[in-house]
Amino acid sequence: MSFECRRNPLKTIGGYGADIIKCLSRGTQTGMAALHLNRLIFSMRMLTTGLVAPTTVGALALVEHEGKIVLVRQSYAPGWRLPGGGAKHGEPPQVAVMRELQEEIGLISSSEPELFGVYVNRAWPAVNLVVLYRVAGARYAFKPNWEIREATLADPAAPPQGVTDPTRRRLAEWAARATCANAESDFARKVATNQRDRATDRPRLNVLRSMEKQGLYW
Repeated sequence: MSFECRRNPLKTIGGYGADIIKCLSRGTQTGMAALHLNRLIFSMRMLTTGLVAPTTVGALALVEHEGKIVLVRQSYAPGWRLPGGGAKHGEPPQVAVMRELQEEIGLISSSEPELFGVYVNRAWPAVNLVVLYRVAGARYAFKPNWEIREATLADPAAPPQGVTDPTRRRLAEWAARATCANAESDFARKVATNQRDRATDRPRLNVLRSMEKQGLYW
């Protein structure tokens, strides 16, 4: 049995340098002990980071019903908003969003959630990631509850009065994507049938593509 030890300075909890002896071995228990030690140090660093700078994940949805988007009004926050909420510990966002929709608007059936975008919410003290899904073909039976007082169907091109700024931005993105998708289909049809106007069709499509770009912040 042979092994080699070399000193490897690593950062530990709190940022203090520590001279950790990392042993690399072949067929010895020393190497395994060093591996477990490194894993323990990493786990403790991740735990400390989570306590100092926690990260939360919100799962929200653009719920489509007959060409409009479902908005809700919460009992504890002003304005019309997109339905959804926080993911539980260990819960995937796509599972969380469907659970929230069942709880908030009484979702009965829909297509599978399709990822629309991931955003950073700078209004929260912690790191808050908002995962937004598109849920098409929704059928629901809303009943007011302690959390959600009202629900309405909104035209993305003409949101109701009192809609929150983040919701207004997401509705605009949804409308831009829908317009661009229609323009893409029309452009492909014209190319296939040799009806494309080179002077106007391509520039118009490029403008629409630039308009549909997703924002980074919620």
